[in-house]
Parts: sequence; C-alpha cells; structure tokens
Amino acid sequence: MKKIFLFIGLASLTLGLFSCDKKNDLRATEVATTVQRVADWQIEHFRDTYSDRKEPHHIRDWTNGALYVGMHKWAKLSKDPRYLEWLKYISDKGEWSLHWRKYMADDHVVGQLYLDLYTHYNDPKMMERTKKSIDFIRANPSKQPIELDNYANMERWTWCDALFMGPPVWAKLAKITGDKSYVDWMIEEFEATTQHLFDNDEALYYRDNSYIGKLVHGEKIFWSRGNGWVFGGLTLIMDELEKDSPEYNYFKAIYLKMAPALKAIQTEEGHWAMSLLDAKSYPTPETSGTSFFTFGFAWGVNNGLLEKSEYLPVIEKAWKSLTSHITPEGMLGYVQPIGAAPGNAWADKTELYGSGAFLAAGTEIYKLLKGDKQPDIANSEKLEAAISTSSKLLEKEYEKKAKRHSEVLSARFVPERKDDFAWENDVVAFRAYGPALRRSNENSGTDCWLKRVDKPIINRWYDLALNEDKSYHEDRGEGYDPYHVGSSAGCGGTSLWIDNERKALNTFVSYENVNVGNDHLTFTLNYEQEINGDLYKEQKNVRLKPGQRLFNVESTFWKNGKLAKNLPITVGLTTHEDKAQLTFDEKQKLLFAWESIDAQGLGTAVLLETSQPVETKHVSSNKLDESHGLLITQTDNNGKIVYYAGYGWEKAKAITSVTKWQQYLNTFIEQKPYH
Repeated sequence: MKKIFLFIGLASLTLGLFSCDKKNDLRATEVATTVQRVADWQIEHFRDTYSDRKEPHHIRDWTNGALYVGMHKWAKLSKDPRYLEWLKYISDKGEWSLHWRKYMADDHVVGQLYLDLYTHYNDPKMMERTKKSIDFIRANPSKQPIELDNYANMERWTWCDALFMGPPVWAKLAKITGDKSYVDWMIEEFEATTQHLFDNDEALYYRDNSYIGKLVHGEKIFWSRGNGWVFGGLTLIMDELEKDSPEYNYFKAIYLKMAPALKAIQTEEGHWAMSLLDAKSYPTPETSGTSFFTFGFAWGVNNGLLEKSEYLPVIEKAWKSLTSHITPEGMLGYVQPIGAAPGNAWADKTELYGSGAFLAAGTEIYKLLKGDKQPDIANSEKLEAAISTSSKLLEKEYEKKAKRHSEVLSARFVPERKDDFAWENDVVAFRAYGPALRRSNENSGTDCWLKRVDKPIINRWYDLALNEDKSYHEDRGEGYDPYHVGSSAGCGGTSLWIDNERKALNTFVSYENVNVGNDHLTFTLNYEQEINGDLYKEQKNVRLKPGQRLFNVESTFWKNGKLAKNLPITVGLTTHEDKAQLTFDEKQKLLFAWESIDAQGLGTAVLLETSQPVETKHVSSNKLDESHGLLITQTDNNGKIVYYAGYGWEKAKAITSVTKWQQYLNTFIEQKPYH
C-alpha cells in the first residue's frame, strides 16, 4: 500500500511540472531528477531480459543502440562523468564495432555512440571500424529493391525505423571527416525510402510496404513508434548539418510536415495511440512512441523550428503522461515490446529503447527550460551501485561465453577412424583424411560435418559409428555428414596448379601442435607428394574461433626441400557434379557456393588473403569429384598462402538462404575476426 501511495505522490508531483507557480529553476530541477532516476534504473537493469527474450540484448543490438542515444545526451547535459565512462566501457566491450549484419540499418545505430564518443575523446580507434563499415557500403551499394517485401530486402532502408538507425551515422561521419559525399549518399537513400513510405495526405510514414493501402476499422495504419523513430531521427540528422544548407532544409521540410500532423492527433491523455489514427481501438498508453515525439517537439522549439507558444502545451501534456507511467524506482512502464505494428503495452513492462527515447525527451525539455546550463542536482548516489551491478553481470556473461567456447572447441587425431583429423566449434565441424587412407581415393580435401547443435559432436558421432553401429551419415537430431569429398577439394582443399590442371597432394602424413584454448583452437597438418618427379610438401597451420563458420589456414609449401615461392596454388570448392551454384567475387577474392543436399540448403566458401593476383575458374564436369570452383593464386616469397574456408547449413537455422550466406561472408570480410 505504501508503494502505491508513493507512486501516486511522485506522479502528482510531476503533473504540475509546467503549470505550477514554482520558479523555472525548480521546474528544470524536477525534470533533471526524473531523467536521472530513469537513467540510473536502466543502467542497473541493463542486463535484464525484455520483450520476453530468454537472454539480454547484445550490447551492439539496436535496442541498446537507441538507449545509448538518449543516455549520451543525458551524459553531456548532466556533466556527471560516470555516465560517459559507462558508455565508453560498453563500447570497449563491443570492440567499437557495428553489429553483425553489414548492410542492415538496425546494426548501424550503435555507431552513433562510437562517433559521439570520438568527438569527446578524439581517439581514432573509436570511429575506425564504423567508418570502414560505412565506406564499404558506399563503395558497394546494395542492389536490393527498396520494398521490404516480408523481410526479403533489408539491406536498404526499406522500413521506417531504419531512418533513425542508419542516416545519423552517415551525417555524423560527414561532419567529422568534412566529406560531404556521406550526406549526399545518405539523402539519396533517405529520399528513396520517403518516396516509398511517406503518405503526403497524412504526413506520416508507413512502417513498411505491407501497410500501404491497408485499412483497419476504416483507418490507415501508421505505427506510433515507427513514426517516432522517423521524427526523432530527423532531429539527429539535422544536428549534424549546417543550418539553412540545402541538406538541412530537405530534412527540415519533412519535419515541418510531420509536426502539425502529430500535434493534431495527440490524445487527451497526452500520449499518442499505437495506431496513430485509431486511438479508439488502441486506448492503452504507449511511452516509446510518445517519448520520441516529445523529444522531437522539444528539439524543434529549442532549435527555432516550432513556435514555443503553440507547441509547449503539447510537450507539457506529453511529459505529464510519460512521467505518470514511471515507477518509484525509475522504470518507464507502458513501453510496447519489440514489434512492427500497433499492439499491446503494459504498466510493468519496459524496453531499453523506450528509456533511451525518454532520456532524449527529458534532456531536450530541460534545455527548453534552462538551455545548456548544467542541472543543479546532486550527483546520484544510486549510479555507482547501478554501474557496478550491470558491469558485473556483463562480465559474467563474457566469462560464461568464454567458458562455453572452451567447451565447444575440439580438435583431435582420430586413429580409430582411419587416421582422420577432426575439429569443431559451436557452429561448424570438419575433418581431414590421414595416413591410413593414402592408398585410397581420398586426398587433401576437407570434409564438412553438418551440425545443428552448439555442443560438441565429434567424439559422440565417432563413438556411435564405431561402438554402436550408428552411422554419422544419418541425422539423429544433431546433424550428419552427407557432404561427399572423395578426391575433390571438398570445402577449402588446396592443390597445385600445374599445366592448367588441379594436382592435389595426398592425405596428411602427420599432425602436430594441437592446442585448444578458450578463444581458439590451432593445429598443424603436414602433407607431401611426389608429382612429375618433384617432391612437394605443404604445412597447414589451421585456426578456428568460437562462433565463426570459417576456419583460417596459413599454408607453407616446399619444392624439393626449398621454400616454393611464386608456386601456383588453388583453393577450391567441390560443386558435386555441378549441382552447386557458384559465385565469384574477384574484388573480395571470395568464392562461395550454394547447393541443396537432402532438400536443405548448404553454403560453402573459400576466401583468399593475399596481395598476389587471383584468378577464378569453374571446372565443369558431371563426373564424381571433378567439378570445382577454384581460386588460383601464387605463394608469396616465403612460400605461403593464407585463406579461409567454411560453411553455413540451412537446417541449423542461422544461414537459411544464399542471400544470408553472402551477408555473413561480407560481414566476415569486414570484421576480420582472425586479425
């Protein structure tokens, strides 16, 4: 009962924030203390689970990226260095990298934080990877259509949320580097999205093309948070542009179309309905969209785009609504969970992006009352404990992840199965053929064991086959081995390239240096073969990290006892009698394939890391083991080549199409996880 009365009391206090007779100082202080309370609560609960997820959001996920936007604004205003230090700590843990999808705007929003911190600390590492990622997109723009089409096309800004996530990163890079081409590129893409999703009659954005032309209860469907993403995102972009520049005026025109339309549909209670034109069907308050709109309106007044006398009542009413849904501890309630359309919200449920939007709104409202003057509030006593709590939980997550990695990494010689050498992590498994098979058909090709569980399978599958007469060529729920190698290159086998023909070395003759650690495994395989009277040797130093679908190889070649520099070498993929679809990317020195095995898609790939010229070749054949895709290069002056090889299997669920396989490979190339 006491908690209920305390909650009512706090809500009543905030309801009089603008209309009471207290001085501006006191009103501004009340805004600041409310923002402080929400910020501290969210930091303490940073590693909670939300939206019914089983695990906390990844620290580079868009949900957290939106939180960082608001938290950074509050950190700058409050002048309490602990907020900025916490954001820097999170960025360090995230290695200053964007999230995993190369083109996906949701995975770019965290870059806003990195670039903002760069402007504060002036440390090049803080912006290096973000700039590199964006530069790649600019140099290699996606060719996908602008329509989302049931999530088939997500490489461009095909849904309105993306206009908050991606464009501000481009605008910030333009300002930091002085390179206007970032803005030019961004505006072209922004305009394509706007032409596609903006309804000129309503001055609102459809969430994506699936809502265009659709009516519910006789009304068009405009999602509140979706339009909040756009309205808030416009302010983030304009903050980075020169006022009255053509670029600024482009975004200003959209903003000034949306503002009066949004003002007109604010509910009597002060929030915006989840379906903006259908408040009767969605009476439940929703605070994430409302926070973004409040932030956008307060920013507009502060930057002279909106008349204070006209929009202050809108801001006041929205703020009263928002603060009435904050618990005494500081949790912002009625945040709609992750979604893409009007839905439900609850008083006891929140999300990180809702808190981020609220912090941005409160910061702008404080500025409306007091400008950039530091709030006259005591440093939070709760913040230190909140940071300690969230940091300890995050460190435990990383420790648990490292432990899990050490448990799933495996590499060993398998003498009980004709001298195989097998290795695996949590997502892929492979084997190479050894001395016992030197007189058989097999050679130096690499076999893929298609696993669909994140636990080790090598020992179990061999044991089942050898001791229980259960073949690993049958899937019993963990995966199986349907991938035929024989005398082919398999997935990433190397060969000499002599007289325009692939000449494979025989199976390995010995292994050494097996080391399985917490964050990677390594081992060495030694090969030798006499070809045309010359004795060739190859030493493969193999490395595999947890979570990576490609293993890394540094191969050194000798000819007649001497390091073989400029030796023509191929790294190949079998195409299984040309059943696999091949794609060559000569610029990236990448070859990948997509095929169907037992009605399930399989992507394989090889990637060269070399300054030497690379030739591509498709060897077509309907004979067993003779059809290949090949990358042909030469060893360097030390007789070495460096390459990567691996696979993604549809039945394991993560790589479910050739498009997703290509996206994974592009991200792998960008992030260089073995460097």
